[in-house]
Amino acid sequence: YILDPSGALAGGDAVTYRSTFRAERMVIVRQPQPGMWTVRVAGSGVAGVTVQAKSPLGIAGVEFSGAPGSTTFTPLPTFGVENTARLRIGRIAQPRASQVSGVGEPVGSLPLSPGETAGTYLSRFQPDAGGFRVMVVGRDDQGFDVQRMYAPLFAPLR
Repeated sequence: YILDPSGALAGGDAVTYRSTFRAERMVIVRQPQPGMWTVRVAGSGVAGVTVQAKSPLGIAGVEFSGAPGSTTFTPLPTFGVENTARLRIGRIAQPRASQVSGVGEPVGSLPLSPGETAGTYLSRFQPDAGGFRVMVVGRDDQGFDVQRMYAPLFAPLR
């Protein structure tokens, strides 16, 4: 079941349900309304959910510098030292960033300060040994709450 932000079952002319596949059910929602959508799945076996959307809202990139004062950024953080994270965030107002585990549980905050260019932010933190993802919350141009997660699971270099 796909529930829209009001809690109603998604339906109408803008929603297409396709169940003609043997091992897949597909729901296409054209121009979904803003808000928290809910997917309810029942049964047994392997299940997965994929969401594809076009949006100017998101995290365009995350890089790390593990050396104090260094301007060289790499794709992975360094374990055991304070790192600077550089985030490129597209069109999210009042962004707040945090580290979350591979399953989305909070690990730590990433206090943001403005970077050298528009839409770029810096955060200083010391990663622990576990893996983490970067999540950003804020508001869109219309004042709706948004949440975006940068997909890669970062494992600090030792």
